[in-house]
Amino acid sequence: MLSSGQETDQNLVNQLAHAVGFGVKDPKATPVLVRLLRAPKANVRRGAASALRNIGGKEAIGPLVEALEDSDDEVVWSAIMGLAEITGDLDHGPGAQEEFKGKQKENYVNYWRNWAKARN
Repeated sequence: MLSSGQETDQNLVNQLAHAVGFGVKDPKATPVLVRLLRAPKANVRRGAASALRNIGGKEAIGPLVEALEDSDDEVVWSAIMGLAEITGDLDHGPGAQEEFKGKQKENYVNYWRNWAKARN
């Protein structure tokens, strides 16, 4: 059970992660977001992946490709959607998160991994 101080800290982290995910749109934030993609808390990584998706552009591609390997489905979903939007290849973006499960997830991840390999 969390103490009230720990609960407050967790709520602040959650709110900050949400704000980063929806509010950060400046490409200059990319280096910080890349570091946040390696945070231990999934909600922080979700915010970073979402912000990179919102920023778009070629600076976000490498970090989003790395995020394909994340253990959290929401991080991976944001990475795939970001790559699909940046490249204009929306046929290889899952759309709604509800559609992103099991074999479909694996197919999308494999597609973007192969895309990244072919790009190099």
